[in-house]
Amino acid sequence: MPGGMPGSDSSGRLRGRPAWSGSTTFRPSASCGLYKAGVRVPHDVAMVGYEDLVFAEAAMVPLTSARWPAHALGMRGGRLLIEHTAQEAHEHVHEVLTPELVVRRSTLSVAG
Repeated sequence: MPGGMPGSDSSGRLRGRPAWSGSTTFRPSASCGLYKAGVRVPHDVAMVGYEDLVFAEAAMVPLTSARWPAHALGMRGGRLLIEHTAQEAHEHVHEVLTPELVVRRSTLSVAG
């Protein structure tokens, strides 16, 4: 990424309408850098975060984000811990909890 610009070519110019993804906690500094460079979200670049922290929705341009099923994750983790401590032998399990995509303005198509 020349000059730290997501979706830029070797001269630092943006190609097409790139997408940028990263931690929701990193998004404010990334947005500030893009703003200083004259790059508009979502006009010039789409942004997606994960963790879906409270400020993702409250940002100047609300951030599209993956929302993890925190309650289900905690409940399942607690159950596994109880099962593990109640038995001398246990089996390791692999489970997949599916996040929810929360679409907000940071990824919407903008005409013109």
